[in-house]
Amino acid sequence: MYLFPSTAGSAGAIGQAIAECFAVAGAKLVLVFNRTPPAAKEHFTGLGAADVLAVQCNVAELPSCEELVRQGFAKIE
Repeated sequence: MYLFPSTAGSAGAIGQAIAECFAVAGAKLVLVFNRTPPAAKEHFTGLGAADVLAVQCNVAELPSCEELVRQGFAKIE
């Protein structure tokens, strides 16, 4: 099942496949998006992810990246 809108590379099927592998292993996932949030957190928890957090981040802006790191670490601690 393909869940994310595809642009290319890790924003599409590759990123989803990697996240699914980690989910099956029971990992806590931090899904990063710029414009369109992933609407399928249930998909990853259904595969076995311990927890799923979706964080908006514009990697061209340092404050956005800092907020991503802050939220990500808060989720995995």
